[in-house]
Amino acid sequence: MSMMFPELYVGDVKNGMCAPNNKPKVLKDSASTAWVDGNNTLGAVIGNFCMQLAIDKARSTGVGWVSAKGSSVTNIPTPVRTALGTNPISVAAPANNDDSFVLDMATTAVAVGKVKMLRPIPPTDMETVEKPIPKFIAVDLQGIPAPYKTGNPIIQ
Repeated sequence: MSMMFPELYVGDVKNGMCAPNNKPKVLKDSASTAWVDGNNTLGAVIGNFCMQLAIDKARSTGVGWVSAKGSSVTNIPTPVRTALGTNPISVAAPANNDDSFVLDMATTAVAVGKVKMLRPIPPTDMETVEKPIPKFIAVDLQGIPAPYKTGNPIIQ
């Protein structure tokens, strides 16, 4: 499992926004399904844990379906109350002749990674950068479409 924005994970650890030493915990378990609490650890750790659990279940019963909560992937230090969360879906199924079906998708109009790609690399504290974000993708505190700019707490 890869990490798309490692600097965000490092920042979350330094700022105490996640608990990197915590371990995911299975809350509910059946032969083919599980519900996992990530205990606010790193999203890549939770994702790897859940993926391996799903693989083990699929090997045993033919189907492995695991959902998780408590991931630090979307932590943003802001007083803003989020209206909706994102619940990405990843599904894979083997097929004949070395084929397979793989689906990895966001359940939002646009994955947050696509918005984050609009930011300057590397961002600096000295600049105020504004780049257009397609309409209806991000809004400011007043609900007005927001450009990407350094310091915007909604899309950092």
